[in-house]
Amino acid sequence: MIAIATGIEILDKAINERLKGEIIYFREYLIRDENKYETVILSESLDGAITIEELTFKLREKNTRIIYIGKDYEDNPSLIKHLISIGVYDILFGETTIDDVINIYNNPKAFADISKIYSKVLSSPTIQIKSVPEVIIEKEVIEKEKVVEKEKVIEKEKIVEVEKEKIIEVEKPVIIQSKTITFWSYDDGEYPARISIEIAKLLKKYSKTDITLLDFEEISSRISHLLKIKDTNIEYLTRMINTEEITSKILNDNLIKIEGIKVFSGITIKNAFRINDKHLNTLVSILQRDSNFIIINAGSGVFTSGVLSSFTTADKIVAIAKATKIDVIRTLEILNFISNSWGIEKSKMNLLLVENSLISEIDDKTTQELSETNGINFLGACGNKKKYVKNLAKIAPKLISSKGVRED
Repeated sequence: MIAIATGIEILDKAINERLKGEIIYFREYLIRDENKYETVILSESLDGAITIEELTFKLREKNTRIIYIGKDYEDNPSLIKHLISIGVYDILFGETTIDDVINIYNNPKAFADISKIYSKVLSSPTIQIKSVPEVIIEKEVIEKEKVVEKEKVIEKEKIVEVEKEKIIEVEKPVIIQSKTITFWSYDDGEYPARISIEIAKLLKKYSKTDITLLDFEEISSRISHLLKIKDTNIEYLTRMINTEEITSKILNDNLIKIEGIKVFSGITIKNAFRINDKHLNTLVSILQRDSNFIIINAGSGVFTSGVLSSFTTADKIVAIAKATKIDVIRTLEILNFISNSWGIEKSKMNLLLVENSLISEIDDKTTQELSETNGINFLGACGNKKKYVKNLAKIAPKLISSKGVRED
């Protein structure tokens, strides 16, 4: 079976007319367990969040032959070194014609044919392939309680009370000390802000303490506007942190209280340059001592102190993507980048799909397959702005089910 996966529609169709294979539209589809291709005709133009290095490595693990169509080897010598190192010798550079593809398909190259190029790229950095982490599901805790019962026994016309010990198995909710959940989108700050507020409200019934809601979106913070509350006195808190005078009482006294939720209302434009990720990390660290659940709105983008702190302090990260191919792929690409660059485990990362419908560009199943192939959990889909509040009620328990409180 031949997989035609160049990502270039005209080229794919032309190759398919000659070789009669299967046209593939996502990188992740090529490495699904049920797909076993003898040959894959591939280029870097194929859509997908998994890197081309990880993809080709996984294909070669299945002994799949790869015909790679690329630019000049000088554009990405590390990639070419990687390909040759894993036994990919059928590499086409520059302007490629259909006849070039057919010719190399019928006449596979040997290492001798590619050795001169390999010697030129040999000094390039070696690419590290990261394996997808296993998902560990923690089982619920069943506690045993000892109950002492008294039983009346008649003995020689006397009533004697005899103590008997009975073991009763009791299922109890498990309250963790603290769980921090971050909501983020790569380019739309509206959804993380609104969803973080709704999740904070939904998790109140699972918590023995006030829920803490932190708005770490910089410049255009939204939480205070959406909740119609005043801004937190961030200048004072920053000064207390800088002088090492900050305490749990000082911090909690300066948070805004609203309906069982303590709110840090955001980093506005006037104080954006006063605060950095160390300040924000300190806030989270103090709040984790006395809050069962901390919800953080990270906003959007990547290169801000708010996003860095939100991701590094979180127990769970929820990345929100709209139901379009570009949004899902771009979100997964950035999560891969963050995992590799910041050392954040993918087991913490979850993808939440919004604005999904029957006519969406990408469906729930495809999104789930793309997510899980990249080692990222698919949390589910919650529809458009009219439906997502209702659907979040079903999703909220998933955020705490492994370590938080469970209700049956």
